[in-house]
Amino acid sequence: MGRVKRICALLLAALLLGGGLAPIALAESTAQPQLTVIVLSAPKDLQLLARFRDGGGTDAVQLEKVQKVWETSFRLYFAVLSDMHRAAAAGMNLLVESGGQTFDYPLPQIDFETANHVVTFNYTDKTITMGAPAGRNALLVAVRVGLSLLLSALIFLAFGYRKLKSWLVFLTVNLVAQAALYFLLIYRFGLAGSVGAVPILIAAELLFIVAETLIYIRTLKELGESRAIAFAVASNVAGLFLGFVMLNYLPMPV
Repeated sequence: MGRVKRICALLLAALLLGGGLAPIALAESTAQPQLTVIVLSAPKDLQLLARFRDGGGTDAVQLEKVQKVWETSFRLYFAVLSDMHRAAAAGMNLLVESGGQTFDYPLPQIDFETANHVVTFNYTDKTITMGAPAGRNALLVAVRVGLSLLLSALIFLAFGYRKLKSWLVFLTVNLVAQAALYFLLIYRFGLAGSVGAVPILIAAELLFIVAETLIYIRTLKELGESRAIAFAVASNVAGLFLGFVMLNYLPMPV
């Protein structure tokens, strides 16, 4: 028990560290005000620009292209806009360039004070709709949860857990943890980019190490307390690494 108490003391230190990171996470997690354009059936040479209809000579502003796995999107950060652009933003068009052709489509009026606006541009149909494509967020969350569960399950198996009761505990704890994590990232903080999500991800994983360890000590009896603690730490460290990978290579729900 002395060894377990020492490990728990280290985990308590992790909890305190996570609590210390919370203000930093809150400060850095506010998403930059931006316009995100998700493009369906995007050609490889596609470029998007924002043109201001009532700008009186203001230049078009190029959107940043983001390619992640199967999805092409473009971002316009409002912080880069000049006062002249802001004054002209009573009307804004999406300028579409591809294959030597240029198309111009009106966008809804944008409020520069709110964090994130998302529109979907269907290149094939040449239509613009507000919001993300139907089912996109559910698919992205399902992919993330599935990959996280698979990784944790492989680690759980490698640690030697075989009994059905142990696996039921594992599934219950991990599903609740994943639901809490994505509630924080998406619905509580509304993060659509990877930068703001990093401090939240780190703080959450530190807190999960403590919470899951305390739960596993009481519920995972198959191989003893020390093995349960070791699994909780290994699983969450691996989950943190996987989270960084997914932030960099998978589109974020918006």
